[in-house]
Amino acid sequence: MHIELHARRFDLPERAREDILERAESLVDIGFDISDAVITVEEAKGRFTAEMTLFGKKASFHAETHLADSVSVAVDATFSKVERQVRRHKDRMQDSRRRPRVRRLAEDLPDLPDIPAEEEETPPLEIVPAPGLFYAKPMSVEEAALQLDMSDDDFITFRNARTDDVNVVFKHGADTVGWIHP
Repeated sequence: MHIELHARRFDLPERAREDILERAESLVDIGFDISDAVITVEEAKGRFTAEMTLFGKKASFHAETHLADSVSVAVDATFSKVERQVRRHKDRMQDSRRRPRVRRLAEDLPDLPDIPAEEEETPPLEIVPAPGLFYAKPMSVEEAALQLDMSDDDFITFRNARTDDVNVVFKHGADTVGWIHP
């Protein structure tokens, strides 16, 4: 596993650096194929922020902890969040292999009446660019839905591995996931 460890605005003690790298290596023992890890620890006004992103073969995991009193508290909280995500993903993948897949065809769905759209003036929307750069990873719709369920995000943009088009899955209500495809 390739691990990148960055310390911003302070010097990370060598002992803390070794502990973080050792703990990151132990994530492989969970049993999920993790190829890369990026860990960033930042200090601002005596408070610490730890951020971690793990990249696997078919999934990626991200967690961060803000405003901790020490480096070890920030790193421990972030590691526990990521470990929980990885274990949850592993359990879901095992459960999905045991369950038979059920597909509902469009013919099976009831016909819904046409509802006329309301014609009223809406103010123009303000477009706000998203911070950071997003990569559309190739994956199936089911994998994207699992990723969305495990993350705190409201939507995930991905490249459909079957059609090679950019798709979006989003949280729609409490227990449903929407899918936008071209």
